[in-house]
Amino acid sequence: MRSAPARRIACLLATLSFHNASSAPLSSGADNAVYEDRLLPADALWTDPEAGDISYDESGPVRGARIELVKTILKRNGESVQEDGVLFGLKRETENYGAFSLEGSLREGGNDVVTAWQRNLAFEDGWRANNGLGMINTPSIDLTRRQYRFFIPTMTMVGGSTEFINGPGTQLTAGVGQPGIYTGIRVPAFFRLPGTVFSAGGQTAPAENWEVGIQAVGANDVYLNPNPYTNFKGPVLSTTGTLASAAWKSTGASVQANIIGVESNLNGFHGGGWVDGWFRGEVVDHNAGLFYLEPGLLWGNQQIVNDMQGAYYRANYQSRQWQLDGGVDYATPVSGAYRGSTYLTGNARYQVSRDWGLGGGANVRQGLSDAWSAFAFTDNQNAWGSTRLQVNHAEDTARQGSQLTLDQTWPLQQSFRLSTAVSLLHEQNDFGSFNNVGLSVYGGGDLGNNVTVDGNIQWNSKAGSLQGPSTYVNVGVNWRFLPNWMASVFAYENNATVWRPLVVDSPIMNPDLTETQKWNDRGVFLSLRYEFNAGRSAAPLGGLPGDGAGRVTGIIYFDQNDDGRMNSGEQGVANLTVILNGKFVTRTDSTGRFEFPQVRSGNNVITVQPDNLPLPWRLRDEGRREFVVNVRGSTTLEIGVFRTR
Repeated sequence: MRSAPARRIACLLATLSFHNASSAPLSSGADNAVYEDRLLPADALWTDPEAGDISYDESGPVRGARIELVKTILKRNGESVQEDGVLFGLKRETENYGAFSLEGSLREGGNDVVTAWQRNLAFEDGWRANNGLGMINTPSIDLTRRQYRFFIPTMTMVGGSTEFINGPGTQLTAGVGQPGIYTGIRVPAFFRLPGTVFSAGGQTAPAENWEVGIQAVGANDVYLNPNPYTNFKGPVLSTTGTLASAAWKSTGASVQANIIGVESNLNGFHGGGWVDGWFRGEVVDHNAGLFYLEPGLLWGNQQIVNDMQGAYYRANYQSRQWQLDGGVDYATPVSGAYRGSTYLTGNARYQVSRDWGLGGGANVRQGLSDAWSAFAFTDNQNAWGSTRLQVNHAEDTARQGSQLTLDQTWPLQQSFRLSTAVSLLHEQNDFGSFNNVGLSVYGGGDLGNNVTVDGNIQWNSKAGSLQGPSTYVNVGVNWRFLPNWMASVFAYENNATVWRPLVVDSPIMNPDLTETQKWNDRGVFLSLRYEFNAGRSAAPLGGLPGDGAGRVTGIIYFDQNDDGRMNSGEQGVANLTVILNGKFVTRTDSTGRFEFPQVRSGNNVITVQPDNLPLPWRLRDEGRREFVVNVRGSTTLEIGVFRTR
């Protein structure tokens, strides 16, 4: 059987032969003949069966349904856990009332999740509305999210929200509900908590290049830092907070100023503010800011960075061969409770040739805790694929460690993938020293059109310690046995002690310094999924009626070595909000993946909101990716988050 490209070439050759046979000969006697195009009859052309999906029903509006039966069997640290439930989703577009969707989960034992959305409801004079009901997050104006170093979180609740927008500059939002916490393994659960939370905000563009806005939140009789798995609820909190923002932006520069004030029954009134600025020079981009955040700051029922004042500066240069960035952070407590810290960082990469690149960097922190780290790497595109060799060293007053890693992405035929990683680590502290060898392999492939297999193996051996080797193994199989039906199996076994390598972070980030976590568990996840899609959209996402469209999929992952590629052992980031062309929204699943099934062809832009991104991980340029979608094509994006050095 011929491949699709071979069939297209054969079709082209047949068409050319037909045209030449029908045209006047170019030999003697026809030298003065005038060339004339001829229209080929439709029945003379070969039909490409891949030009459209004949099983897809394009009649009527866009609509769809998804239902998935999920069963989870876990054994964690000697305790058995089972989770049974149903995931579901419904969607429908209308001509005059926007798009409607209903999604959620039903679980054995309760704590179900149900969320309804209405999006893009049009009104007169260019106004549009988005409304949500169920388990959602409090809405925020865009100015609160476009922050370089500090961003304001949202609150999880069961309630309702509304958003009215008019163009890129005017926005009104409001939401109110009962707070809660998401839990669950594969089937999301929502634990309701006492009290009420609310938010309201608005922004506008009073003049060219200017945006101003105000965001308010409140929480009444809620718990601070609750834990649904224990009896610990934390203190009862009532608080109101207000953030005022003003931003000026041009093609080559921007600056945003923010003032925050919070009143709570626990801490009284506290306030602060910060300014972020960006400027693009002839060859260098500059970011700088000042901040002053008093102790006791809260935002609704969420804790935020507080008791800190200081400044930062970053510079970035990029050419065809060079990538350079560096900066300085200074942070000291407003209360004077501890010593301030200065943090210096610098990184460089040089592309020697098309196939070779090298680079390195260093970080130094002095003050409350003195520490330094350095790294160097080289990467190469070769006959064996993509190779990266990196050396790391870090020291503080209690620990020091050195690590050598080798990452390899192997070239395989299309639809198959394989990457490996090897690491050698030596670390010592006040209690002794140890060596560690780490190996990991990730691979998978599409076995025909209907079966996909992926697997990952990680092994670590702590030589010189009483603890045995750590292992983690997983394998997943997806089988589309009917056009709308898919069965999935995912199994893993984890017997590992994971320790946090010594990392020298900025004092602004307040990172979690937990060094070790112990796991001894295994699990099997089974699912049976039915999905139905039909209809033809009046316009694809970001386009006009009749525009061509394609599919966009992607993954957001923890880029451990900051090389811009997803390597073996690097995990996805769950529950992040992904925005297409500033208008259309989805979220990453538990593996960090997202999808937009119907996107206009041509140039498009993806950005990511960092609401659920754990510190000290960060996004570059809001996770912005510019990409091209081909008609009936599929575009895949990989967006890495990096650890601030």
